[in-house]
Amino acid sequence: MIELSLKEYATKHKISIFNTMKLAKAGSIASETRMKDGKPEIIILTDEAPQVKAVETEEMDYKKAYLELKKKYDALLRSGNGK
Repeated sequence: MIELSLKEYATKHKISIFNTMKLAKAGSIASETRMKDGKPEIIILTDEAPQVKAVETEEMDYKKAYLELKKKYDALLRSGNGK
């Protein structure tokens, strides 16, 4: 279970903090109130797994790719289509 603050939840779901607070108090989203520094703080509870970004592991030969694009560019210039 992941615990998020109101601000973190609002940012993640692109809604206002006020609307997040209304959803929590209405019971639309799972939450609990905890005391932090003598003040009540609403914590949002989610069952989502943290998202891991896929890392591209394929190595690219930039020099080879550049030379291929350069050939296409030169061909366009010779044909008169590129200026």
